[in-house]
Amino acid sequence: MSAESGASRYLSDWIALARQAWIRETRVRLARQGFDDYRRSDAFLIRRLQRSSCSLGQLGAELAITRQGARKLVDGLVQRGYVLVTPDATDARRCNVGLTANGATYARAIVTTIRSMNRELTNQVSSKDLDVAVSVMQTVDRVFGERND
Repeated sequence: MSAESGASRYLSDWIALARQAWIRETRVRLARQGFDDYRRSDAFLIRRLQRSSCSLGQLGAELAITRQGARKLVDGLVQRGYVLVTPDATDARRCNVGLTANGATYARAIVTTIRSMNRELTNQVSSKDLDVAVSVMQTVDRVFGERND
């Protein structure tokens, strides 16, 4: 099957469509659990903060976005009651971000949802096909993920 087969779609189209489907399904499943405000950046941010609190700058670096971009995403989580932003005790220029109790509950719901969706998906394809799909995604990230154009 060539990259352009399948109703004249490019590989990039399939990647984008798959991402949209994943986000849509995640949103539906989290809404069923009482979290009807899922945003596409939530899964990474919330799971990252579940591991440990960190600075806005560190979040930005991990997402390859500016501190201001990280602030915008974090502000959305603050407004929904999932995180708190506090001044650093030793550096007045630094703000730290951490989960609230509701954020920790949201994190558990996100992780449970992602694990369930991963299981369902892996049950639909062979391990060989899954390895190839992961390899393709890793290659896309390696080839295009570090560019700063």
